[in-house]
Amino acid sequence: MTTPRLPDFEVRVEATKVDTARRWNAALVIAALAVLLAVVAGIVAMAATGFGSWVTFVLAGLLATLCLAVLWTARSRTRMLRLLTAGDAVLRADDTGIRLPGLGEIQWDEVVFVCVTNHRARTERLRRVPFYGWAGRAAIRAGNGTILCELAVRDGVALRARAGDAGGADRVTLYPAWPDGLRRGTVPLLLDAVYDELDTQATVKVLFAQAAQRGIPHALFEQLPAAMMWKGRYLDEIIAGAGPARG
Repeated sequence: MTTPRLPDFEVRVEATKVDTARRWNAALVIAALAVLLAVVAGIVAMAATGFGSWVTFVLAGLLATLCLAVLWTARSRTRMLRLLTAGDAVLRADDTGIRLPGLGEIQWDEVVFVCVTNHRARTERLRRVPFYGWAGRAAIRAGNGTILCELAVRDGVALRARAGDAGGADRVTLYPAWPDGLRRGTVPLLLDAVYDELDTQATVKVLFAQAAQRGIPHALFEQLPAAMMWKGRYLDEIIAGAGPARG
């Protein structure tokens, strides 16, 4: 009996969400740069005048490190969002594979697994923490997202090489080589950072349906540790000689 073909699917990013993320991301970068310059100027002034104790220098160093972390995160987040917002900003999934605007076509026989982690409960808990709650809300507005969909591919190096966008290709995480000589790679997609709620849910359902029809492992998690353990079976366990996991 022939397996019925799933209908083609495509979804376009929500322009308002993308614009908001870009504005907040830019604002965080500007703020971090301004604070970093002020801290550096302060350190130079203290060193020149002999004013301030070692405690002051340590605190200034910590603040400078925090600013650098914000800048690095903003750059990483921008490149991750390009996976879904580059080019025509349309994600397509059909019987052949999935097309990502910032990478191009990934055929289903290249896919190792589809893993979705719902960080919303954790994010809500952290929002109640002083300072971190504000920082977390700002990061979400800047495009962090709370629904992370990861696609693992058998040859991450080849996927990077044929990517249509250099920034998007940079976000394909590479793992150590397997016995076949290929390096597995994972593609992180922050779905709700660029799609509305209905499109986010529809995208997850379509990817899971396509994976199920082809016997590709797929799973939804509410906790990050559980997701990491599950993914490790397909990405890391081979390093210890256990062989590729199935199912």
